[in-house]
Amino acid sequence: MKAFVAVAVLAFVVCAQALSEEQKNKIKQISTECQQKSGVDQQLIQKARKGEFTNDPKLKAHLLCFAQKAGFMNEKNEIQSEAIKAKITPDVGADEATKVTQKCAAIKSATPEQTAFDVFKCFFDNTTKHISLS
Repeated sequence: MKAFVAVAVLAFVVCAQALSEEQKNKIKQISTECQQKSGVDQQLIQKARKGEFTNDPKLKAHLLCFAQKAGFMNEKNEIQSEAIKAKITPDVGADEATKVTQKCAAIKSATPEQTAFDVFKCFFDNTTKHISLS
């Protein structure tokens, strides 16, 4: 299963009750792998899960790693809006998922890391339900 959003960041973006144990374990596994790869401080991840996105290069690297491993960005660092939309629709509804995906998936920043950071933050700021996905 490919997990998404927000910090996620992050925390990111869907209702925790809707995730199966398998999905939660996959999210945790991806997050652990990306934390080891990026070297980000666990406190920055936890802050992001609450919507406090610290402008930190290691956090941005973590979010990029997470987005790629979860299938939300491809190897060319392009946002995979349909994959994101499919993951969040059951939790936020089709209308909200379409609206927020159109808005957030259009973000293109100077670097892939900044894009991942900005997209996670956008989803967190623009959805009504949030969970930690990174």
